[in-house]
Amino acid sequence: LLQKALGAITAMRGELAPECAEFYFSYGDAVLMQEEDNPQNVINANYGAEPGDDDDADADPIQSAWESMDTARLLFERRLEGMTDGEQIAKIRAKMAEVHLRLGDANVQSNKFVEAIEEYRNGLNIARELHPDGNHRSISDAHFRIGMALRHKGDEEAALQHYTLAKLGLQSMGDVIRAKGDAATDADRRQLAQIEAIVKDLEETH
Repeated sequence: LLQKALGAITAMRGELAPECAEFYFSYGDAVLMQEEDNPQNVINANYGAEPGDDDDADADPIQSAWESMDTARLLFERRLEGMTDGEQIAKIRAKMAEVHLRLGDANVQSNKFVEAIEEYRNGLNIARELHPDGNHRSISDAHFRIGMALRHKGDEEAALQHYTLAKLGLQSMGDVIRAKGDAATDADRRQLAQIEAIVKDLEETH
């Protein structure tokens, strides 16, 4: 369905029209999620195609996902050109941070850990720019992913540093929610429960 939607919008607007960015990202994200849900592809040790290998790229769903999301990144960047509305700029920048994190995830699936770390750091930098107080889930998510990629590279010490930063960020978010007391909403309480579960997992496994 997403592939058909992407085909339809690019046929109408053009393959590299900036307004197609969300469609490219949604398609690539869906393909990557499908691969991530396949236990045989958690870390794809058999992946061998390089980005420029046209013979293999079409047959490899992870490469297809990466290319679609990288196109989304390019189109989001083009959409920012000349934009002056601060609120819209922030929304697109937040989406770009998400795109970078998912590009990193695709690289991890392909055993390209150096490239993954670079994408994760790009996402982290944008998240920090958007949330200078450091109190946002996207920042902790980026730190966790960097830690994961570093661990796959064998750099346990650096990985632990980022896992710790992820945990501290989540704990800070939890403290903010707890401080609301009776004013906390159901959504706040659900988020707090999720944060506490993730922090517990980080403490037990990292």
